Amino acid sequence: MLEIREIECLLTLSDNLHFGRTAEHLNISQARVSQVVSSVEKRIGAPLFERSNRHVRLSSLGERLVSRLRPLYTELTHAYEGAVAVAQGFEGTLRLGITDPSLLSVAASVVRSFRERYPTCEVWIVPLRPGELLGSLHSRTTDLALARLPVRDPGLTAGPVVLREPRMLVTGPGHPLAGRPSVSVEELAGETIIRPPDDAAHLWQDLHYPRVTPLGRRLRYRTAAGTGDVWHSLLSELSDDRPVALVPASETPPPTATGLASSPVHDLPLVSAGLLWCTAEENARIRGFARCVPDPDLPGQDPSGRHPSRQDSSGQCHGFAPALRADAADFPAADNPGCPAPGQPIVGECR
Repeated sequence: MLEIREIECLLTLSDNLHFGRTAEHLNISQARVSQVVSSVEKRIGAPLFERSNRHVRLSSLGERLVSRLRPLYTELTHAYEGAVAVAQGFEGTLRLGITDPSLLSVAASVVRSFRERYPTCEVWIVPLRPGELLGSLHSRTTDLALARLPVRDPGLTAGPVVLREPRMLVTGPGHPLAGRPSVSVEELAGETIIRPPDDAAHLWQDLHYPRVTPLGRRLRYRTAAGTGDVWHSLLSELSDDRPVALVPASETPPPTATGLASSPVHDLPLVSAGLLWCTAEENARIRGFARCVPDPDLPGQDPSGRHPSRQDSSGQCHGFAPALRADAADFPAADNPGCPAPGQPIVGECR
């Protein structure tokens, strides 16, 4: 019979196909990994891995064994974590506020990881307008929020950053800067930059809408007309090819649907989004959800037990309407991306 540590060693080695990386992942010596594998192979009576000076790979018997062990190990892990979750207070509901529809896809990934680890806790998505963000956390309408940064509030804790992305310049198809491989913010000094109709914009415009370029050239802005959907307002302004817009990459409209062109702005700082919650209301469910956030700087990392960085401020910006329940599947699309509403103090990502 195999022991749990032996199963973990076999599965980890089958993933890495490298004794050194397996030892590092399991926090044991490379000699111990070799000893465990040899012991299992000796008891089975046949090799599970083929080794040479250049590579390690599974034997046909090893592939068969690993394919059967993996789902059993996953089920065993989930059963154990489920029991721990109940014992540590993970039962109940976690209400996650989201201020920007473009963050739904990254939120869905974290929610699925959380529900796999803590199946006794449900997650409800509460769409928020930017002006509702701080009030919803302090009034306990939401337990935590996923929001555009920065956001400063002494009563809030900034959890892990879930997304860092570049700014994109969006123009009409006939604009001189349209479709360029890359654009400098210095080239925007003579342009009129459209920003969303947001009464709270003055609270966070220094990061999202800088007043001057790195070389000190003044940037000129105009607020989009209308009070409805942000992109409806911006599209109506951009249609004459002259104004431009600066948006996070995840909010860039698809060119096939809008006819607009977009280019990355290479000399503006990245913008980010992250979790934040009321410090006084922190609990096991919130900490568990934060641990399911993968490092945004390590693409493809499995959301695991990474503890959130702890600061005392965080998050911010863009919005929509009613509350949705989060299933293990993707979230339903928001039907009203809305425009940002009047707001409150907004704060920044601490790094």
